[in-house]
This record gives sequence, structure tokens and C-alpha cells, in this order.
Amino acid sequence: MVKETIREIQLKDKKKWEKLYKGYADFYKVEMNDKILQTVWNWLHDKNHEVDGLVYEIDGNIVGLAHYRNAKSIERTRYWFSRRSIRRSKTQRSKNW
Repeated sequence: MVKETIREIQLKDKKKWEKLYKGYADFYKVEMNDKILQTVWNWLHDKNHEVDGLVYEIDGNIVGLAHYRNAKSIERTRYWFSRRSIRRSKTQRSKNW
């Protein structure tokens, strides 16, 4: 049975996160360098910063990531998250979910 998990990014995830985040930049043809990587990584671990992050694991392997900000809904006081905003590895992007 396949075990899927979505959890908060942890310090131990840096190398895998960095690889996926660089893949995101390549895919969207946006600038990426060590300064940007370190800045975003620091934001993800700063409890006073508005950006948070999640990783998506399959059988303990990180295959996707999502960076998000909590945003209150106009209709109600609730938080939302779009699954489409998850950055997935090339292997996982080929699967339809």
C-alpha cells in the first residue's frame, strides 16, 4: 500500500526542497540563484514571516512542495489551500490527480 503524506517543511528537507524549487524555476523560466533559495528557505522557517511551506511525500520520498500564505475568505472567516499550487516532481506530474 502506498503511503501519502502532506506535512510542514522541516530543516532536514532542504536538499530535496531545493531540487524541487529549482525545477519550479526552470519550468516557469524564472530567475533562481543561491540568494533567492536561501531567502525563501529562511522565510519558510521564520515563524514571524507570512510564507509557510508543505511537502508531499509518497512512501517517505518528497515528490512535491507548496508555498502558501494564509488568506481569509471574503465569504467566511476560513483558510483555504489549492492542491493545484503544489509543485510536483516530473514523475508525479505525469500522473493525473
